[in-house]
Amino acid sequence: MAQVTIDSPNELEELKRIPRIQWQSIVQRKLKEEFDEIAEVKRIISKSQMTQEQADALSDEVNWALSKRYQRLYRKKFKGK
Repeated sequence: MAQVTIDSPNELEELKRIPRIQWQSIVQRKLKEEFDEIAEVKRIISKSQMTQEQADALSDEVNWALSKRYQRLYRKKFKGK
């Protein structure tokens, strides 16, 4: 099994003082969850028949639609101010 060294943020320093926390199990579980998510995304992408150009076009359409939506919401919220 590989070993990993992790620097924890200062906010977690207090957790070091709590006895009987199984950090190895916690980190292993979280890493497995992340790797499983990545594997699932790769599996889905591998089945996709969308070309990069199609993906870019779809992305542009979504961005444009969201831009228009947020412009309308902004105008509505700050109308008259």
